[in-house]
Amino acid sequence: VDGATTLNSRLTTTGDASFNAGLSVDGNLNVDQAATITGKFIAQNDASLNQSLTVDGATTLNSRLTTAGDASFNAGLSVDGHMNVDQTATITGKFIAQNDASLNQSLTVDGSTTIKNTLTATGDASFNAGLSVDGNLNVDQTATITGKLIAQNDASLNQALNVDGATTLNS
Repeated sequence: VDGATTLNSRLTTTGDASFNAGLSVDGNLNVDQAATITGKFIAQNDASLNQSLTVDGATTLNSRLTTAGDASFNAGLSVDGHMNVDQTATITGKFIAQNDASLNQSLTVDGSTTIKNTLTATGDASFNAGLSVDGNLNVDQTATITGKLIAQNDASLNQALNVDGATTLNS
C-alpha cells in the first residue's frame, strides 16, 4: 500500500507486525504478553503498575516517593536532607551519628555505655546504683552523703572539719 491507509474496523495479524517508524495510538493500548522497550519509556501523564516493578540499574525519582505499605531497602539508604520518623524506629545494627545527636525526650540504654569525652548535665543527674570514678572527683558545691564515707587511702581536708555526733579517732 502506498500512501495513507484508513481502516474503519480492527486490524488483526496472525504473525509479527513491524512498524519501522512511529506508532501513534489515540485510544487504549492493550498488551496481553510481555512488552520489551529498548528505548526510553516516557509517560507524559500517570503510569500505573498493578503488580511489582523491577528496575535494573540506578533509578532517579524527581519528586516524592510515597508508599501505602512497608518499604524495604536491602542495602544502604542515603538521605541527603531531613529524615522524619513519626513512629518507633528500630535499629538492629550500630547507630552512628557523625555530627550532633539531639534527643528531646529521655534516653534509655540497655547495656553498658561508653562516653568517650565529657558528659555534661545541665540539670540534676541521678545514679540509682553504684558510681565508679577512675580519675579525680571534683565537687564545686556542697556534697551531701547520707551513707558512710569510706576513704581507702589518705583523706585530706584543707579547711575545718565539723562533726555532729560522737567521733572516734584511731591512730
